[in-house]
Amino acid sequence: MKPIIFLDIDGVLNNRQYTMLKLSQGQPKGRMPFDPESLTVLKEILEETGAEVVLSSTWRYMGLEKVQNRLAEAGFDIVFKSETPFISKAPRGWEIREWLVKNIENGWDFKNYLIIDDDGDMMLGQADNFVNTNFDTGLRQEHKARCIEILKRDTDDEI
Repeated sequence: MKPIIFLDIDGVLNNRQYTMLKLSQGQPKGRMPFDPESLTVLKEILEETGAEVVLSSTWRYMGLEKVQNRLAEAGFDIVFKSETPFISKAPRGWEIREWLVKNIENGWDFKNYLIIDDDGDMMLGQADNFVNTNFDTGLRQEHKARCIEILKRDTDDEI
C-alpha cells in the first residue's frame, strides 16, 4: 500500500507571510494565494515517496474537485485519494483516525502515513506521524526531510 499524506491547506500551502507579500505587491484582497515554495516542497515529497494525498483541511467542505481546481490554477496538479470525514466537535486527529480505520485494512496498525497541519489537534498516538507547520510560514524546505523520513520508514517499526 502506498504511503498517505493527510493534508491541511491553510497554514501549509498558503500562509500569512506570502499573503502579506502579495497584498503589498498589489494583489487584490480575497483568497489567500498559494505559496510557490510550499507547493514545491509538497511536490518534491510526493515525487520522492509516491504518497497519495487525503484532504484533511476544512477546505474539503468545498468538495475535492473545487480544491483540485484551485490548486491547478496555481500550477499544482493533484488528485486527492479522498477526504477525511467530518465529525462534529472532534479534533482533526479523530477524523484522521476514523479515515484510517474505515479505509485501510488493519487501520489501527497502519503506520505509513504523514499528517501535515499547522494545528496541533492530533491524537497522542499520531505524534510520530505529524509535521507541524506554522500559519505564518507554511510548509518549508526545513520540513521536507522529516516528511520523507516518516513516509519511508520501515512500517514494522513501533510507533
